[in-house]
Amino acid sequence: VKTGQKVRYKGARLKLDGRPGDLYVHIKVKD
Repeated sequence: VKTGQKVRYKGARLKLDGRPGDLYVHIKVKD
């Protein structure tokens, strides 16, 4: 997860450390 990017995690809990632990889909969205 890069600074300044909004990342929406679906299907799993949001990992605050940004490290993949569970299977999840991360969608990068720009404003």
